[in-house]
Amino acid sequence: EDDGIVRLYAIFERDVRFNSGINCGVKTTIKQTFNPISEGLISTISAPIPFTIGLSINNWLSYGYRYDTNANIPIYEVTSSAVNIVPEFDRYDLINPTGTLLNLYAVYGRNLTIAYNGNGATSGDTPSQNSLLPQYFNTNGDISSYTFITAENGYLRNGYRFINWANDSVDGTQVSPGDEAEVFSPAYDTANTTKTMYALWDIEEYSITYELNGGILSTDNPTVYTVETNTFTLNNPSIPGYTFTGWTGSNGTTPQINVQITKGSTGNLEYVANFSVNTDTPYVVNHYTQNINDDNYTLKDTDNLTGETDNQVTPAIKNYAGFTLPATETVTIAGDGSTIVNYYYIRNSYTVSLNKDQGVTSVTGAGSYKYEAEVTIDAIIKNGYTWNEWTGTKPSSTKSYSFTMPAGNIENVANTTMDTYTITYSLDDGTLEISNPTSYTVETPTFVLNNPKKTGYTFLGWTGSNGTTPELSVSIATGSTGNKSYTANWRQNKVVVNIQRNEVEWSNSGIKVALYQNGVEKYSTIVTSGTKAEFESVEPGVYDIYAGKNSNEKVTLVDTGKDITVEDINSPY
Repeated sequence: EDDGIVRLYAIFERDVRFNSGINCGVKTTIKQTFNPISEGLISTISAPIPFTIGLSINNWLSYGYRYDTNANIPIYEVTSSAVNIVPEFDRYDLINPTGTLLNLYAVYGRNLTIAYNGNGATSGDTPSQNSLLPQYFNTNGDISSYTFITAENGYLRNGYRFINWANDSVDGTQVSPGDEAEVFSPAYDTANTTKTMYALWDIEEYSITYELNGGILSTDNPTVYTVETNTFTLNNPSIPGYTFTGWTGSNGTTPQINVQITKGSTGNLEYVANFSVNTDTPYVVNHYTQNINDDNYTLKDTDNLTGETDNQVTPAIKNYAGFTLPATETVTIAGDGSTIVNYYYIRNSYTVSLNKDQGVTSVTGAGSYKYEAEVTIDAIIKNGYTWNEWTGTKPSSTKSYSFTMPAGNIENVANTTMDTYTITYSLDDGTLEISNPTSYTVETPTFVLNNPKKTGYTFLGWTGSNGTTPELSVSIATGSTGNKSYTANWRQNKVVVNIQRNEVEWSNSGIKVALYQNGVEKYSTIVTSGTKAEFESVEPGVYDIYAGKNSNEKVTLVDTGKDITVEDINSPY
């Protein structure tokens, strides 16, 4: 060699026996050498084509040999009728440590197709697996079995979840993808083998979630469904005071009132309820006014209003005269229309004040009264006065006056008129030197009537309002009332002449008695009986009295209000 060193290498030789299989009757022994100098190191030998009785060679795709009776994978492949086999002498386990004979056993290979059945799949695919199926006869003459690794599932079945592969049929042994599945060898003359694996499915249950946003369902919606669930329509929720505008979510972003989940649908679903607020939600405002006769309240007015649900409102109060107004309230409009606001108005009280003039003894009805209460005012009138009117806040000509209490204080005055009474006189031709009053009032100071005079008469007194018995002194006292009338009572004045005469001389024709003044006869009378001659209504003056033909006596009549008696007038007859 180039380095000048001569090296010697050992050349080994061994026998390789090719065993075609049990009952095949073919055993071939070929010597194989190991030459370290040669490039390949190990010499190449041609292996015989394996053959076994009853097995058609044409059904086999490839062949090989194995050295381990427990191995089912060929380690030396035979690809033609003259196959070069290169045992790996550098592998110690291939060197027969006890001798130079290496026994190799035939392995028969044929094409194995692993087909996958989707078993109802709606899409996808799982490609078939093609592999060489090594098959050999062990030392006992049995046919070997083969295992393979199952493929990952590529099928999809709408609404179903893949579980496993099933060996040979849907009821076969289940094998998970990536796990080993066993294939048992067919008979010797069986053609190329196809193994079918069936997909097993479990129906998928999908969830349906709802965001109701405060809505209430009268009938609950399903929360799960499967691809086999019959078509159904979602029940719509409601919120008092709101209008349901539709569902969004899995159906899209545009609200839909009618949402159907059709049979065959898949996937988890979620829906959001959408609402619009009502602007015409009703609410009620009641106005109560306090009663007149008690502290309870009576409904006066009701306002039926509308507004936006869940919006705060402050309803206006009424301006009721005569009432204390309540404070306003702020409330939130309930969507179900149950919002009621009650306002209570306290009835005010006002004062009735009464005054009077001098003609009123007393007044009644003053005091405190609630607004709209019935009020009656009255006055007691003194004698000598006549009712006139009420003046003030509530004027009236009615003395006993009723009215409804207004929204304010009342101040009235009872007014009277002093009565003027008439005094009439019947003087019967008498005269008064000083006139008497012809009228008076209850307040007129006490006064005495002046008495009249009448020629030839004597005033006997007044009768009338003072009674039927003549009174010479009549007074009208302060405080008196009523029209009055008085009559002057008189008695004629008389001149009585007493005649003394001889009864024998008394003539049946009577005696003439006469009163002369200045020689003129003023009064005369014939006395036919008795001894008196009476003259009435004789004017005052100086008279001569004559009885018969002679003037017997002179008499002066000063006061005709007195009787004059002339005594002892002797008759000449």
